[in-house]
Amino acid sequence: MKNILKIIFSLLLFAFLTANNAFSLEIKYPQKANYKTGAVETYILGNVDKHSSLTINGKAVKVWSGGIFCYTSVLLEGENKFVITEKNGKNVQSKTYIVTKFTPVSMYANKNYKPNVQKKLKENLFASVITDGAPVRERPTENSNRMTHLPEKTLLALTCDYGNWYKIDTGDISEPLWIHKKNVKIMSAVNSRIKTDISKVVFSDDKDFGYIKFYMDMPVVYKLKETNNDICLKIFGVKDVSAVKNALKNDVSIKSFQNNNLELLIPSKKQLWGYDANYEDGALVFKKRKAPDFDEKTPLKGVTIAIDPGHGGKEKGTLGPANIPEKDVNLAISLKLQKELEKMGANVVMTRTTDEEVEIYKRPEIAQKANAVISVSIHANSMVDGNPYERHGTEVYYYNKHAKKLAETIKNQMVEDLKLKDGGTRFASFVLTRPTMPVSVLVETAYMPNPEEYLKLINPHFQQKAAHSVAEGIKKYFLLTKDE
Repeated sequence: MKNILKIIFSLLLFAFLTANNAFSLEIKYPQKANYKTGAVETYILGNVDKHSSLTINGKAVKVWSGGIFCYTSVLLEGENKFVITEKNGKNVQSKTYIVTKFTPVSMYANKNYKPNVQKKLKENLFASVITDGAPVRERPTENSNRMTHLPEKTLLALTCDYGNWYKIDTGDISEPLWIHKKNVKIMSAVNSRIKTDISKVVFSDDKDFGYIKFYMDMPVVYKLKETNNDICLKIFGVKDVSAVKNALKNDVSIKSFQNNNLELLIPSKKQLWGYDANYEDGALVFKKRKAPDFDEKTPLKGVTIAIDPGHGGKEKGTLGPANIPEKDVNLAISLKLQKELEKMGANVVMTRTTDEEVEIYKRPEIAQKANAVISVSIHANSMVDGNPYERHGTEVYYYNKHAKKLAETIKNQMVEDLKLKDGGTRFASFVLTRPTMPVSVLVETAYMPNPEEYLKLINPHFQQKAAHSVAEGIKKYFLLTKDE
């Protein structure tokens, strides 16, 4: 009797599992069954059993290899109902999604919305920096470009209040610089700007860098700006420039000295390979990387290159239509890229080699501490609404002007090798593109929501081709800059 019961139980279990395997409908996007958007067009992304057929609102939808699908639809005002039905033999399963299209309205239409207002302080405030390496930004937002990192105990005069930010008195209304309130301690009111005395300027160099050291009695705010191949270093609040004038050489010149703000022009006759400035031991140290000296046959030999596989750990990135997330695709391509570059003789530093979470600001720090010449962050693209069949392909992002040629060279190489749509070389202020050193770019290999490209992204053979293409792009960049 027991054996018969076991057989019956096994048959029932088999029938249950078989029936449930016939139903595998998963919706990856939108992530909620009730979704609101102001977009004109959106898409429904997911997967079914590879042997199933699929309809949405009764219309047959293409099921790609592995059971993935992507359905696009232009949205009408109000509710748009989508009934998604998977059929596998006699088994039928449906899910209903409601996408509500609303007309985007200005945030100011919300009666409860109170925008931050820049308020001039009744009197300037005297403040001390309490966070070592506190960032000074171009605008009062965390996403704005970092202009300076100030050491602890730097003294500032503050002129305006804006939400969580203070505006620093630079003596020039065309040069607004901001610091977060958490990074300063208010000391007292002050009637004048903070000014420093530059006592000595020293030029030096080593095999990798040229340096200019400005010895000051106190640290003040500064700003770096790139124009063509030249760099402008502006120091806000300088009492006197006599020591600077007496020390100038290497074609470095004073561009202007107005209202106690010193602007220096630091020229570069060749392609820039990176630059930076920081306070070290009582001096503002500007450094510019020298052009690498390499053999045309082995241009990457001995060159340190940082590879950043985007996302990791709990941060999955884009999910795509199936269950392989972007973080896994990025890591797979990056590990293959590491091997490709090492075969070319490069020294490679990785921000991660496993499925681990790495804090976003730590990633560029890893590259900088390794003294990397090049930094490449590897990603796979996503999109919110729109049409994945129209927007897809390879894109490479840069922020600093001297990184644009690297981004363009890698992108062109990938488009040629991978036969993907040219998505362009794009300017973007990302954490991974903003560093002035190393030369930093971010690669979006292809689009996860596009079924054809997703199938390529999860294919090890394509991942290898993508890695080889990025490596060839970096190699070509070195050769292109050889005579510049």
